[in-house]
Amino acid sequence: MEEEPLKPYNLKVAHFSEQGTRPKNEDRLFYSSFGANHHLLIVADGMGGYDDGDLAAEIAIKTISDIVTNIEGSILESIELAFFKAHTTINKKLLNAGATVGGIIFWEENIYAFWTGDVKIIISNGSDTFVSRDHTLLNTLRDAQITIKPEEVKRLKSTVMRSVGGKANSYSPEIVTFKRNGKCEGLICTDGMLQFHDGENLIEMIGDNEVFRDNFATAYKDAIDNVTVLGFIVE
Repeated sequence: MEEEPLKPYNLKVAHFSEQGTRPKNEDRLFYSSFGANHHLLIVADGMGGYDDGDLAAEIAIKTISDIVTNIEGSILESIELAFFKAHTTINKKLLNAGATVGGIIFWEENIYAFWTGDVKIIISNGSDTFVSRDHTLLNTLRDAQITIKPEEVKRLKSTVMRSVGGKANSYSPEIVTFKRNGKCEGLICTDGMLQFHDGENLIEMIGDNEVFRDNFATAYKDAIDNVTVLGFIVE
Protein backbone atom coordinates (compact mmCIF):
# COMPACT_ATOMS: atom_id res chain seq x y z
CA MET A 1 0.00 0.00 0.00
CA GLU A 2 1.36 3.39 -0.91
CA GLU A 3 0.25 6.89 -0.11
CA GLU A 4 1.69 10.15 -1.31
CA PRO A 5 0.60 13.71 -2.09
CA LEU A 6 0.33 15.16 -5.58
CA LYS A 7 1.16 18.84 -5.90
CA PRO A 8 0.30 21.72 -6.14
CA TYR A 9 -2.87 21.40 -4.06
CA ASN A 10 -3.70 18.87 -1.40
CA LEU A 11 -4.59 15.76 -3.38
CA LYS A 12 -3.54 12.52 -1.68
CA VAL A 13 -3.41 9.28 -3.63
CA ALA A 14 -3.30 5.70 -2.39
CA HIS A 15 -3.38 2.46 -4.35
CA PHE A 16 -2.93 -1.28 -4.35
CA SER A 17 -3.19 -4.10 -6.88
CA GLU A 18 -3.51 -7.82 -6.05
CA GLN A 19 -3.20 -10.61 -8.60
CA GLY A 20 -5.66 -13.00 -7.00
CA THR A 21 -5.67 -16.49 -8.51
CA ARG A 22 -5.25 -15.34 -12.12
CA PRO A 23 -2.09 -16.46 -13.99
CA LYS A 24 -1.01 -12.81 -14.09
CA ASN A 25 -2.22 -9.37 -13.07
CA GLU A 26 -3.55 -7.57 -16.13
CA ASP A 27 -4.65 -4.45 -14.23
CA ARG A 28 -2.67 -1.23 -14.57
CA LEU A 29 -2.94 2.17 -12.89
CA PHE A 30 -1.48 5.64 -13.43
CA TYR A 31 -1.55 9.03 -11.74
CA SER A 32 0.26 12.27 -12.44
CA SER A 33 0.12 16.01 -12.03
CA PHE A 34 0.42 18.10 -15.19
CA GLY A 35 0.17 21.71 -16.24
CA ALA A 36 -0.92 24.21 -13.61
CA ASN A 37 -3.09 22.64 -10.90
CA HIS A 38 -4.18 19.66 -13.02
CA HIS A 39 -4.16 15.97 -12.11
CA LEU A 40 -4.94 12.71 -13.89
CA LEU A 41 -5.81 9.30 -12.41
CA ILE A 42 -6.47 6.19 -14.55
CA VAL A 43 -7.15 2.49 -13.98
CA ALA A 44 -7.19 0.00 -16.87
CA ASP A 45 -8.31 -3.63 -16.68
CA GLY A 46 -7.07 -6.06 -19.34
CA MET A 47 -10.11 -8.01 -20.50
CA GLY A 48 -10.49 -11.68 -19.63
CA GLY A 49 -11.04 -14.09 -22.49
CA TYR A 50 -8.55 -12.23 -24.67
CA ASP A 51 -4.79 -12.46 -25.20
CA ASP A 52 -2.33 -9.87 -23.86
CA GLY A 53 -4.77 -8.03 -21.59
CA ASP A 54 -1.83 -6.59 -19.67
CA LEU A 55 -0.35 -5.10 -22.85
CA ALA A 56 -3.72 -3.68 -23.85
CA ALA A 57 -4.04 -2.04 -20.43
CA GLU A 58 -0.53 -0.58 -20.72
CA ILE A 59 -1.20 0.79 -24.21
CA ALA A 60 -4.51 2.27 -23.05
CA ILE A 61 -2.92 4.08 -20.11
CA LYS A 62 0.09 5.35 -22.06
CA THR A 63 -1.99 6.58 -25.00
CA ILE A 64 -4.67 8.24 -22.88
CA SER A 65 -2.23 9.82 -20.43
CA ASP A 66 0.02 11.14 -23.22
CA ILE A 67 -2.89 12.91 -24.91
CA VAL A 68 -4.70 14.12 -21.80
CA THR A 69 -1.61 15.57 -20.14
CA ASN A 70 -0.93 17.57 -23.31
CA ILE A 71 -4.42 18.93 -23.81
CA GLU A 72 -4.86 21.39 -26.64
CA GLY A 73 -8.30 22.95 -26.74
CA SER A 74 -11.34 21.16 -25.34
CA ILE A 75 -10.83 18.70 -22.47
CA LEU A 76 -13.83 16.66 -23.58
CA GLU A 77 -12.54 16.39 -27.14
CA SER A 78 -9.10 15.42 -25.84
CA ILE A 79 -10.59 12.58 -23.76
CA GLU A 80 -12.58 11.28 -26.72
CA LEU A 81 -9.54 11.51 -29.01
CA ALA A 82 -7.44 9.67 -26.41
CA PHE A 83 -9.88 6.74 -26.32
CA PHE A 84 -10.09 6.60 -30.11
CA LYS A 85 -6.30 6.46 -30.41
CA ALA A 86 -6.03 3.88 -27.62
CA HIS A 87 -8.62 1.72 -29.37
CA THR A 88 -6.98 1.91 -32.78
CA THR A 89 -3.45 1.41 -31.37
CA ILE A 90 -4.45 -1.71 -29.44
CA ASN A 91 -6.18 -3.23 -32.46
CA LYS A 92 -3.20 -2.40 -34.67
CA LYS A 93 -0.52 -3.78 -32.35
CA LEU A 94 -2.34 -6.73 -30.77
CA LEU A 95 -4.36 -9.38 -32.57
CA ASN A 96 -6.83 -10.19 -29.81
CA ALA A 97 -6.77 -7.85 -26.82
CA GLY A 98 -8.78 -5.16 -25.10
CA ALA A 99 -9.14 -3.24 -21.87
CA THR A 100 -11.78 -1.39 -19.90
CA VAL A 101 -10.70 1.99 -18.56
CA GLY A 102 -11.79 4.54 -15.97
CA GLY A 103 -10.22 7.87 -15.13
CA ILE A 104 -10.59 11.24 -13.43
CA ILE A 105 -9.14 14.62 -14.34
CA PHE A 106 -8.93 17.36 -11.72
CA TRP A 107 -8.69 20.62 -13.65
CA GLU A 108 -8.50 23.40 -11.08
CA GLU A 109 -12.03 23.38 -9.57
CA ASN A 110 -13.51 21.08 -12.23
CA ILE A 111 -13.75 17.29 -12.10
CA TYR A 112 -14.06 15.11 -15.20
CA ALA A 113 -14.92 11.42 -14.71
CA PHE A 114 -14.68 9.20 -17.79
CA TRP A 115 -14.93 5.46 -18.33
CA THR A 116 -15.69 2.67 -20.75
CA GLY A 117 -16.68 -0.82 -19.63
CA ASP A 118 -16.94 -1.93 -16.01
CA VAL A 119 -14.12 -0.08 -14.25
CA LYS A 120 -15.94 1.57 -11.35
CA ILE A 121 -15.60 5.26 -10.38
CA ILE A 122 -17.01 6.54 -7.08
CA ILE A 123 -16.65 10.19 -6.06
CA SER A 124 -17.96 11.76 -2.86
CA ASN A 125 -18.03 15.47 -3.69
CA GLY A 126 -19.15 17.48 -0.68
CA SER A 127 -22.73 16.34 -0.01
CA ASP A 128 -23.08 14.65 -3.41
CA THR A 129 -21.98 11.16 -4.45
CA PHE A 130 -21.34 9.99 -7.98
CA VAL A 131 -21.18 6.29 -8.93
CA SER A 132 -20.43 5.29 -12.51
CA ARG A 133 -22.79 2.85 -14.23
CA ASP A 134 -21.10 -0.09 -15.94
CA HIS A 135 -21.36 -0.55 -19.70
CA THR A 136 -22.43 -4.18 -19.53
CA LEU A 137 -24.92 -6.33 -21.40
CA LEU A 138 -26.84 -6.71 -18.14
CA ASN A 139 -27.47 -2.96 -17.88
CA THR A 140 -28.25 -2.71 -21.59
CA LEU A 141 -30.96 -5.35 -21.27
CA ARG A 142 -32.30 -3.76 -18.10
CA ASP A 143 -32.54 -0.41 -19.88
CA ALA A 144 -34.56 -2.12 -22.62
CA GLN A 145 -36.81 -3.61 -19.89
CA ILE A 146 -36.04 -7.15 -21.03
CA THR A 147 -36.76 -9.91 -18.52
CA ILE A 148 -33.54 -11.50 -17.26
CA LYS A 149 -33.33 -14.97 -15.75
CA PRO A 150 -31.46 -15.04 -12.40
CA GLU A 151 -29.04 -17.67 -13.67
CA GLU A 152 -28.06 -15.33 -16.54
CA VAL A 153 -27.15 -12.32 -14.39
CA LYS A 154 -23.52 -13.29 -13.74
CA ARG A 155 -22.74 -13.88 -17.43
CA LEU A 156 -24.51 -10.72 -18.58
CA LYS A 157 -22.82 -8.66 -15.89
CA SER A 158 -19.38 -9.77 -17.07
CA THR A 159 -20.10 -9.03 -20.75
CA VAL A 160 -18.94 -5.47 -21.46
CA MET A 161 -20.45 -3.38 -24.25
CA ARG A 162 -17.64 -0.81 -24.42
CA SER A 163 -13.86 -1.24 -24.34
CA VAL A 164 -10.71 0.03 -25.97
CA GLY A 165 -9.59 -2.73 -28.31
CA GLY A 166 -11.44 -6.01 -28.15
CA LYS A 167 -14.77 -6.79 -29.80
CA ALA A 168 -17.13 -4.57 -27.81
CA ASN A 169 -19.72 -2.51 -29.68
CA SER A 170 -18.10 0.81 -28.76
CA TYR A 171 -14.87 2.31 -27.43
CA SER A 172 -16.35 5.77 -26.72
CA PRO A 173 -16.02 6.90 -23.09
CA GLU A 174 -18.91 8.16 -21.04
CA ILE A 175 -17.92 11.50 -19.53
CA VAL A 176 -19.44 13.28 -16.53
CA THR A 177 -18.32 16.75 -15.42
CA PHE A 178 -18.98 18.68 -12.22
CA LYS A 179 -17.51 21.30 -9.92
CA ARG A 180 -15.51 20.32 -6.88
CA ASN A 181 -17.62 21.06 -3.83
CA GLY A 182 -15.45 21.24 -0.72
CA LYS A 183 -13.85 18.00 0.45
CA CYS A 184 -13.75 15.44 -2.34
CA GLU A 185 -12.75 11.80 -2.03
CA GLY A 186 -13.24 8.64 -4.00
CA LEU A 187 -11.70 5.79 -5.93
CA ILE A 188 -11.36 4.04 -9.24
CA CYS A 189 -11.39 0.24 -9.06
CA THR A 190 -11.51 -2.79 -11.32
CA ASP A 191 -14.52 -5.07 -11.22
CA GLY A 192 -12.56 -7.57 -9.12
CA MET A 193 -13.06 -5.27 -6.12
CA LEU A 194 -16.81 -5.70 -6.45
CA GLN A 195 -16.47 -9.35 -5.46
CA PHE A 196 -15.92 -8.07 -1.93
CA HIS A 197 -17.79 -4.75 -1.73
CA ASP A 198 -20.83 -3.35 -3.47
CA GLY A 199 -21.13 0.33 -4.34
CA GLU A 200 -22.79 1.19 -1.04
CA ASN A 201 -20.00 -0.42 0.99
CA LEU A 202 -17.36 1.42 -1.01
CA ILE A 203 -19.07 4.75 -0.41
CA GLU A 204 -18.99 4.06 3.34
CA MET A 205 -15.31 3.20 3.11
CA ILE A 206 -14.59 6.44 1.26
CA GLY A 207 -16.31 8.37 4.04
CA ASP A 208 -13.84 7.03 6.58
CA ASN A 209 -10.74 9.22 7.00
CA GLU A 210 -8.66 6.07 7.52
CA VAL A 211 -9.98 4.44 4.34
CA PHE A 212 -6.57 4.08 2.70
CA ARG A 213 -4.80 2.83 5.81
CA ASP A 214 -7.26 0.46 7.44
CA ASN A 215 -10.09 -0.69 5.19
CA PHE A 216 -7.81 -1.47 2.27
CA ALA A 217 -5.14 -3.11 4.39
CA THR A 218 -6.79 -6.49 3.76
CA ALA A 219 -4.96 -8.65 1.23
CA TYR A 220 -7.15 -9.86 -1.60
CA LYS A 221 -4.91 -12.75 -2.57
CA ASP A 222 -7.82 -15.22 -2.48
CA ALA A 223 -9.79 -13.25 -5.06
CA ILE A 224 -10.55 -15.04 -8.31
CA ASP A 225 -10.02 -11.87 -10.34
CA ASN A 226 -7.33 -9.21 -10.06
CA VAL A 227 -8.23 -6.46 -7.57
CA THR A 228 -6.94 -2.93 -8.15
CA VAL A 229 -7.89 0.29 -6.40
CA LEU A 230 -6.68 3.86 -6.93
CA GLY A 231 -8.09 6.12 -4.25
CA PHE A 232 -7.83 9.84 -3.55
CA ILE A 233 -8.73 12.59 -1.09
CA VAL A 234 -8.81 16.30 -1.97
CA GLU A 235 -9.06 18.87 0.81
